[in-house]
Amino acid sequence: MQVAVHAGPLATGVPITDQLPLTAPASLVPACRDELRLLPASQNRDGSPAWMIQDPVTNRFYRIDWLDFEILSRWHLREVSLIVDSVNADTALEIDGDDVAGLASFLQRHHLLQTGLPQDVNRLMDEAKARHQSWLTWLVHHYLFFRVP
Repeated sequence: MQVAVHAGPLATGVPITDQLPLTAPASLVPACRDELRLLPASQNRDGSPAWMIQDPVTNRFYRIDWLDFEILSRWHLREVSLIVDSVNADTALEIDGDDVAGLASFLQRHHLLQTGLPQDVNRLMDEAKARHQSWLTWLVHHYLFFRVP
């Protein structure tokens, strides 16, 4: 089975937000960060197309598949139902709201979405607190080395 590769404007390496307008109603999928880039990647092992999301702030790359690319290329619609209807109408894929929610969860987990709401800030602060080590733990792991004869 051959899969058509979407070679639309997102495959050019320009920032995602230059192609995904951020003007949309409020109760919907959150906007992506401005500095992210979407780049074409080599095919997956099964021959399906793939793309990379580049996060230049953390210098990380996230590989996404065709389904995620099609959802992300319609992210500017911002409403889950509109994204689902558009993907189902324009591609051979059959998706539902769970697929969009899964991508949104992935983007949020990797801090690829804009954070401006108080609950976003609180979530990020909680994550930072969870990563914080006590000074004694840090000292043991980084500076206290000794040999036992």
